[in-house]
Amino acid sequence: MVKELIIIGNGTHSKVVSEIAVENGYTATGFIESSNNQKNTLGTLSDIDHIKFKYPNALFFIALGSNEFIKEIAIKHPDLVYRTLISKSAYVSPSASIKEGTVIMHRAVVNTNATIGSHSIINTGAII
Repeated sequence: MVKELIIIGNGTHSKVVSEIAVENGYTATGFIESSNNQKNTLGTLSDIDHIKFKYPNALFFIALGSNEFIKEIAIKHPDLVYRTLISKSAYVSPSASIKEGTVIMHRAVVNTNATIGSHSIINTGAII
């Protein structure tokens, strides 16, 4: 079964997230643009309900650089199933707790008993 992932965002951050998703066995089904519908996107934020209907088994990931926008979208769309993505080159302690919608980028380290909240970005090389 194909693991479809729809990425909300279409900038540089979303491209890195897409690569991490693919490395974890997901198919990056498409991107949702925040405002204007660019080429090669599934639509805009106002199209999320239609996109969710068209791809009923898809998981979602919010890949925007602004924490305010991430929070706004997560609150507005609590019905979406958000995926957590961890780069294969990252280290996450087995005792760490990682909430939904978080990305742990390349060569990041999440140490013993750390708790990472929902929709967090643990950037490249970060040590927690």
